[in-house]
Amino acid sequence: MLSELLSSEERIRLLRYALTTSPVTVTEAAREAGVNKGLASRYLAILVGEGYLEREGRDFSVIDGAKTRSLKAFLNVVALEERVSLPEWAIGIGLYGSWSAGTNTSESDLDLWLLVEEIGPDTELEAARLERDLSAAIGCEVTILLLTRDKLASLREEDLPFYIGLMRETKTLAGECLEP
Repeated sequence: MLSELLSSEERIRLLRYALTTSPVTVTEAAREAGVNKGLASRYLAILVGEGYLEREGRDFSVIDGAKTRSLKAFLNVVALEERVSLPEWAIGIGLYGSWSAGTNTSESDLDLWLLVEEIGPDTELEAARLERDLSAAIGCEVTILLLTRDKLASLREEDLPFYIGLMRETKTLAGECLEP
């Protein structure tokens, strides 16, 4: 069924919109995805039938479950692959938080980590520029967490709950991963 859900750019735009904006109507989905109402109506009905959305009157809402979160996380990674690349001054880049977990909404910010050899003023300035540029390109606020191997070890010692969440949710987009 995934091949049918992802069979065209129009369907992918509808899917991304429907999974991040809830509730949504056929008219809104058609307008935001740039498709006609007939296609939007048929496609939203397919998403209901497959268990990704539920319908109440004219509103379609996301069904929060493992299947939906996994599909959203996959779509997020695919969208970011096209827009996010490893800066030459970093050794790894990845995402964590709601975009990684597939729980993001249209209001969510994008949490990225950058693995670098060392953190200094130049690195912080480059990270701030990257945050600004990616925020403009992606259309949402981007927050970058700068990490070194030593900072990761400190996080493990000083903030174990955050460290565990980061390691569990992380998806490496390019370069080295966070795992030791």
